[in-house]
Amino acid sequence: MFAFMCVLLIICWGNRIGRKVGFILAYAGIVMAFSWAPFMLGIVGTTNLWLVMMGSLFFLVGGGVPVAINCLYAMAGDVAGDEAATGGR
Repeated sequence: MFAFMCVLLIICWGNRIGRKVGFILAYAGIVMAFSWAPFMLGIVGTTNLWLVMMGSLFFLVGGGVPVAINCLYAMAGDVAGDEAATGGR
């Protein structure tokens, strides 16, 4: 549900400030979320499960993987144009 709301915000912002900003925010959230658990387990050395699971909160930064994929699809659709969408007809 949260990813759906983020996609709607990115679509609204995409017309005004470009889709690149939304993709960069989503990618930054993905990188932070996926690097949190190895950081907590390896460098900090804690085995507190609640601190490891807090890495999922970084998906709130940009919406996560669904938002990043939708931004990529939107960027590809902008570049491709109408002729590629209709199959050259």
